[in-house]
This record gives sequence, structure tokens and C-alpha cells, in this order.
Amino acid sequence: MFKSIWMVGGLILITSALAACAATPTPVPPTPTSRPSPTAPPTLPPTPEPPATLAPTPTLLPTAPIAASPTRAGVVATATRASTRAPTITPPPAQAGLFVNNLRIAPDPPVRGTDLEFYPTFINNTNVVQNKRWIVYIYRSETPNRSTGETPRTNTNIPQGVSEQKTTVGWKLGVGGPCEYFFARVAYIDEQENKPVFFTQPNGKVFEKPFTLCPP
Repeated sequence: MFKSIWMVGGLILITSALAACAATPTPVPPTPTSRPSPTAPPTLPPTPEPPATLAPTPTLLPTAPIAASPTRAGVVATATRASTRAPTITPPPAQAGLFVNNLRIAPDPPVRGTDLEFYPTFINNTNVVQNKRWIVYIYRSETPNRSTGETPRTNTNIPQGVSEQKTTVGWKLGVGGPCEYFFARVAYIDEQENKPVFFTQPNGKVFEKPFTLCPP
């Protein structure tokens, strides 16, 4: 009897276990849900490039044919070079008058205590002989407005053209001093005003001759 009871109890336990197994559903693992990927920026379609503008083809104007210069038979055409020589300028004629453009002093070099002779060179453009009384004035360089000495007046018939004349009497500076600087001017005596007038050069500037006097 106890054996029967144990068998019945065992069956009940087995039945309960089977029922429990049948009642509890087998867990099904969840299906993984794919996470949405981060939204990528929308891809814009490429901007179409504007069609290239073709430069208009320049229209060439018809060129008129250059007519060849007729050439004589047997003659070769030669290019003529333009002359580059400067035109010759004729200087204006010298102003008419009586001028002095040089003065020679003897002895050369001049020395103190010796008679100095003066030889002015005259230019006579007046077309007539000039009769003049002329004189040579000597100035120290530091006193150009006051003459230191002068030659005696000389009467000369000065011919046309260029000529050298000579003072009748010279001039000298005493000895006993150092070298000194002088300059000479040639003048003629204005008969109406009875005063000296300095000769000029052809350019209108008063003629002057610088020189140095030293001891012998």
C-alpha cells in the first residue's frame, strides 16, 4: 500500500513538472533593431557650368594689293637714305666797328723795372681807315676802378681788317717789390667829349688783358 502511495506521489510530481514546463514559454531572444544611422547631408547635384562663350571671330578686312612702283628695265631700285647731316648755319656778319681782341706785352713775361711795350690787335670792320688816338691803362687787380699807370697817347691810322699796332712809349713799374697782378685796357680818346672810351671785343665786352709783374 505504501508502495502504491509512493508511485502515485511520484506520478503527481512528474505530472506537475511537465505541466510547469508546458506552461512556461521558452524565452525568445529579442531581435536586435538596427539603429538609424546619422543623417548624412543631402548630396546636391553638381551645378552645371555655364557654356563657354566663344570669342567672335574677327572679320578680316580685305587688303588692297600694294601696287609695285614701275621700274625701268635694267635699273635696280635703290632705297634712298634720308640725310642726317645738320643744316649748315651761317653765322651773322660781325658788327661793323673798330674792336680790340688781343694785347701782346713785351718782354714776355714782363718784369719790374723794365719798359713794357704794348701791341694791341685791332679789328676794323668799318670799310674805312680809322685815325685814332689811343692809350693803354694799367690797373692793379685789387683796384679795378682806379688806374695805376698809363702809356702816352699814340696816334695811329688803323687800316681795314686785322692789324697789330704798337705804343710809341712804354710803361714800367719800379723795382723793389714782390710779384703783383695787373690787367690792361685799351681806350681811344673821344674828340668831342675829350675823354677815353674803352675798346670792346666783337661780342660787346670791354677788352682786358691780365698779366703779372715780378722782380727780375
